Amino acid sequence: PHGAVARLGTTRLRQPDQIGAMSFSENGKLLATVGNERIVHIWDACTGQSLQTIAFDAGSPRQVTISQDGSRVALATMVPDAVRVWQVRDGKRLLHLEAVDTAEPFAISADCQAVASLSKRENRKERNVLRLYDSVMGNAVREWEVDAGLCSMAFSQDDQSLVLLHRSGQECWLCWWDTTNGHLRRRLGCHNDSRFVRLAQRDAAIVL
Repeated sequence: PHGAVARLGTTRLRQPDQIGAMSFSENGKLLATVGNERIVHIWDACTGQSLQTIAFDAGSPRQVTISQDGSRVALATMVPDAVRVWQVRDGKRLLHLEAVDTAEPFAISADCQAVASLSKRENRKERNVLRLYDSVMGNAVREWEVDAGLCSMAFSQDDQSLVLLHRSGQECWLCWWDTTNGHLRRRLGCHNDSRFVRLAQRDAAIVL
């Protein structure tokens, strides 16, 4: 700060504000953090050195994701709802998608090139419409109807599958969807206390 003549300690992995979301890259070498100061920090996870800072203008952070190759970082915010994608190397913004409802379950693909978001169809309250967005072009490339009661979703590591976790009363079930054609590949019942789902591989789901 102004007037200081010396510093004791280190600035490594030192974020100015409370951390609201964080994510490691697949190889564990990069760490992304974001807080209420509206800055995404990219850190070298091994040394703790700051590699990049990316400022954004509005929204409360809900989720931050680094792509598998470490070249992109995606941020989902609320109020307003939006998903932004930047290049890690130079902080260049690649996408600002406002059509995603981040208050509802959503998912960002491992390469940060696809976003899945749930939107309710007004004339059919018992069914929901899932939309798949291309984060490069910023448009919806596919949509299909899914069961109501969706509480969590996740992409597989190869982004070829999207698994949805549904709950209704005492029933709970998983649905695997093929992202290339929107076809239901598998449906499986699970423990009725389940709340979250993550995919380790294309057909291996971790349910919490």
